Amino acid sequence: MVLHAGMNSRSLSPHELRALSVEAQTDPRTVAKVLRGEPVRALPRDRVLAVLKRRGLLSLIPSPEQAAKVA
Repeated sequence: MVLHAGMNSRSLSPHELRALSVEAQTDPRTVAKVLRGEPVRALPRDRVLAVLKRRGLLSLIPSPEQAAKVA
């Protein structure tokens, strides 16, 4: 997955979001929640985090402080 010029690190195309969800065996909405720092059950969250780690995209996940500002 490549983040294109002009895309910020939080902006994934629907295709990229879907690709992550297929690899993580979760719903795309679950991947989006993890990326926004919203609460997600442990098993799907761990699957998404594993995929993000494999792809070198863990930096897309907000810190707890950033997530609190958004909420």
